[in-house]
Amino acid sequence: MKAIHLAISCAGSGIGQSIVDSCKLSDLPLVTYGFDCNPRAYGIYDCDQQVLTPKINDPNYISEIIEICKIKGIDIFIPGTDHDVHLVSKHVQSFNEAGIEVIVSSPEFVDIVRDKEQTSTILNKVAPLFVKSYRKDAIFYALQRNEVDFPLIAKPLGGSGSVGIQILLDRSDLAHLKDDDVVQELAVPATDDINYSYFMDQISLRINPQVSELSIHMVTDRNGRLMGRMVTYNKLKSGVPIEILPYENEEVWQAIEPLIEDFIERGWRGPLNIQGRLTDNGLKLYEMNARFTGISGLRAHLGFNEVDACIRSWLHLDDKRSKLTFNPNLFGLRQTSNMVVHLSRSQEVSELVDILSPKETKNKQTLLITGSTTYLGLNLLETLSSEYPEDYHIWVLSRDVEKANHLHNDNVRIFGFSDLEQGKLPIGNVDFLIHTAFSRPFKSKENIANSLRITSKLFSIAAQHQVAHIINVSSQSVYGRIEDKPLRESSKIAPESIYGHAKYSAELMLKELCRPHKQIKHTSLRLPGLTGAANGILEIDPVSELVRQLKNGEDLQVDGELTAFDRLDIRDAVAALIAFISKDDKNWKSVYNVGNPNHVNSKELSEKVLKIGKDYIPDNRSILKFHNTGTDAEQGMDSSQFMEHTGWSPKYSLEETIDSLFRYEH
Repeated sequence: MKAIHLAISCAGSGIGQSIVDSCKLSDLPLVTYGFDCNPRAYGIYDCDQQVLTPKINDPNYISEIIEICKIKGIDIFIPGTDHDVHLVSKHVQSFNEAGIEVIVSSPEFVDIVRDKEQTSTILNKVAPLFVKSYRKDAIFYALQRNEVDFPLIAKPLGGSGSVGIQILLDRSDLAHLKDDDVVQELAVPATDDINYSYFMDQISLRINPQVSELSIHMVTDRNGRLMGRMVTYNKLKSGVPIEILPYENEEVWQAIEPLIEDFIERGWRGPLNIQGRLTDNGLKLYEMNARFTGISGLRAHLGFNEVDACIRSWLHLDDKRSKLTFNPNLFGLRQTSNMVVHLSRSQEVSELVDILSPKETKNKQTLLITGSTTYLGLNLLETLSSEYPEDYHIWVLSRDVEKANHLHNDNVRIFGFSDLEQGKLPIGNVDFLIHTAFSRPFKSKENIANSLRITSKLFSIAAQHQVAHIINVSSQSVYGRIEDKPLRESSKIAPESIYGHAKYSAELMLKELCRPHKQIKHTSLRLPGLTGAANGILEIDPVSELVRQLKNGEDLQVDGELTAFDRLDIRDAVAALIAFISKDDKNWKSVYNVGNPNHVNSKELSEKVLKIGKDYIPDNRSILKFHNTGTDAEQGMDSSQFMEHTGWSPKYSLEETIDSLFRYEH
């Protein structure tokens, strides 16, 4: 299935965040766009892409939102607050004409839902379940006629949550009403409810006790057919449910049943949430919202993923409707979450921080690099510490601290893996984790397994601490011997060696651990074999081996005359990594090929080695000996995506690499 581009407006709201949380639990290939006017909104950084929008009261809000959706290629749009639902419902046709589906009910139905007085007067004629509601000027007459009595509750006519709520105990409290307030009779829990005494005590103190609330949630598909329903028994704090218990009571559904068909005829489509209580006089309802809610994400964790179901319906992805159900063996708890976001994600936030804390020089980025004693890691660190001392704080994570201390200068801070596990490495200060450490292909199965274990631990800790950037150095070997030529990131993965399987496992670990943290930018860079004269070289790759044979006066032993090779000079590999961390990080892909576009076969390689070797060993008498293997051991990679993203390209030709090996002395 192709990617589905989903926009969530007001993504920084509690409802928007709940929609995002539901999307994380969907198996659909969703690319989420967090729309919000606030560049510091939590929810936008929990999405794949962040989009700043006009404020909802902007007269051009709808036209600008539609234009943004067209530019971003949005397939489906979900409004994230009551105000947005109300406004967007009136412009669905404009969205549809632009090729954008919108999950929202009809404007006629939303109008009734938004107006608490209409909800009471119109819908009580269908089923007398809604608490009586009065505007400010009408409540006095209702009291005179004994239609209602104190205590009462007042709230804004089009409000939501618990904003602006007042408890009214006597006539003197009416003086505090605002013109747009609506006054409702109080839905008091039944006397046998576990919270009845507490409720009445709080009311006497003019405190709104948000307990024993029933959240009745129902969802229809785009055609108005019921897809699922559930009830939870909630405790709230400041209008936000914090304790959510599964609740089943047939009395509730019997009372609601007459309303369902009426709602559908009025244009109810998608989610609908109704709040109420069971009282001594039966079910009483006092709030209704035709939208997803702040606990939609929690309901998704209970198995009731209404967001996913609606997306499938609106995009015609399911021919057969499956009924939404939930797990009655679970209950829900909610508390605040924490997120840290790198300043590079938002120019607006970065500029604000600069205003608040002006600095003469920019902050250095902290790089944590593993594999500091290996071929790639060692040369990466040497280049960074010598050429970029003003740009980066360089930290090293090493299994051999003594060796690392011996190899690196004072500009490099050394940590052992025990420091990481014991919390002695302040990983919250790390901007980039660059993981180059891994057992080499020729090492034992035990060594490779141990590398994978360490990688798993490292990535897990980094994800928990929300390290802003994680780069995993992977390998071309994940592809195995497949027929795609050249290998692209979309090519099939079919590793043949244990090393290749381990490398691919590391890629999957990183991707899955970071999946819940959209603000973490992560990637796996698939490199071919590295070669070239530099510290740490083991001289076991085919290029180095041929040069070594020639230096020793041996015949050149070559496997497979036409075997294709993709070899990258160590200097180019280092430059590629530095180019990547220096580039804008907003659009990282999860994987890149980083190889040399100039591929050669074994015969061409060996002939180049012989030709260049004559300049260093004039009397060389070595000859070529080919051993037919019958298969291509390696294939070249297409690295165009990485080159386009970074502007990097290999600088050193194969001839220059071979020449460096002849000149290299340990």
